[in-house]
Amino acid sequence: MDEMLGNCIVCHQDNVPMSDEHVIPKAIGGCYHVFNVCDDCNSKRFGAYVDPLLTDHPLIQLIRWQKKLKGHNGSYPHPFSKPDGSSDGSKYGVSDKSGVLEPFLYPQIKIDRDNKGQLTQLELQIDINEVDKADDIINKRLEREGIDFTHIKYNKTITKAAMSPTLHYHWEMDLHDFNLDLLKMAYEFTCDSIKDYEDDEIARHIADILYHHDPTKLGELNMSNHKLDKTIDSIFGDYIDFSSDDRHYLLLLCKDSKMICIVRLFNSICTGFVMSEKEDIGFFKSRILINDIAKHACENLSMEELITRISGPAEVSFEFDRKRYKGGLNLKHIPRSQENFWHDEKGEVVLFDEAGIPVANVAQYAEKLHEQRKAGGVAAGYFTTYYFPTERVYVLLYAKNELIPIVSFASRGKLTKF
Repeated sequence: MDEMLGNCIVCHQDNVPMSDEHVIPKAIGGCYHVFNVCDDCNSKRFGAYVDPLLTDHPLIQLIRWQKKLKGHNGSYPHPFSKPDGSSDGSKYGVSDKSGVLEPFLYPQIKIDRDNKGQLTQLELQIDINEVDKADDIINKRLEREGIDFTHIKYNKTITKAAMSPTLHYHWEMDLHDFNLDLLKMAYEFTCDSIKDYEDDEIARHIADILYHHDPTKLGELNMSNHKLDKTIDSIFGDYIDFSSDDRHYLLLLCKDSKMICIVRLFNSICTGFVMSEKEDIGFFKSRILINDIAKHACENLSMEELITRISGPAEVSFEFDRKRYKGGLNLKHIPRSQENFWHDEKGEVVLFDEAGIPVANVAQYAEKLHEQRKAGGVAAGYFTTYYFPTERVYVLLYAKNELIPIVSFASRGKLTKF
């Protein structure tokens, strides 16, 4: 297979070997790939210094264990394996048997000696499931003490005791450093979504931060304190079901005249970054990546594409231009729904110019309109998009075979959340 060469969005070297880069790490269920990062930046920087800040973080390891998310080595972490202490002072480990945690007692030996230094008593504390190993454990310890166990006369007493300790764990969780990996996700997603974004001034700054993998330089890019969960819910809550914690989201949108990217993982970690001071992508061109962990699938959609996906069959209606209409019909009494007007073989209403020559059907015409000529909103579970033509267009009334000028037309579809 030929090696793929290209331009790296991180080190900005040209004609270098490119890699298959997981934007969201595989260890947390990521399945979104890009091919604009070189091999060196992927493995020697992201793989070695950036991704581990997130995937090895205690909070993420707890979530990975809960969801049994395996990394590249085919295993998931076991953060409960080594308790820091116990209520009875004994040393315990914890095994993970198909998701069930079972504590076990590590062998512990206590030796008593007389005033001449001679062994008088040896006490072995051992887990009941390890009793068959007791003699071997004692022999090894006595060998280290220089004692031949086979020449010792002794009395053996076995005592069984039920133990119900409380195991203690201590994790230090700095939530700042792993934001560097979230910035990496936001940057790669933005580069994949916006043509030539890597040439933006802030993009260059982000690439430098990632190249030197330094979390202390995140500075004003980080929007952690901006209540972004509420921002997401207010903008996208009518279109996306955010109830599942088996999804990751990358959302690229415009806020306060800045382009920002919000990263939301497991429905519990949410932060955002300023990606550009000058790019206004507009509502319909906002991009949403939905990474479904359980289904191991991802969708990368514009807002317009998302609405199309979740909308039922569209109902089109028209607002007539009474000032330009010169006919004798009473426009107030003419139904405005699509079935009353001439349409093509696809069932789409056709728009005409004033000479009666077809211009395009409504779907084709709507697609060509600039975003500033569109407006949309949700009400009562329906999404309605209003389109405002840039030229004089008409619909042809079936019943009278008459052209009627329009001011606008609207497409209304019932929503089912993604």
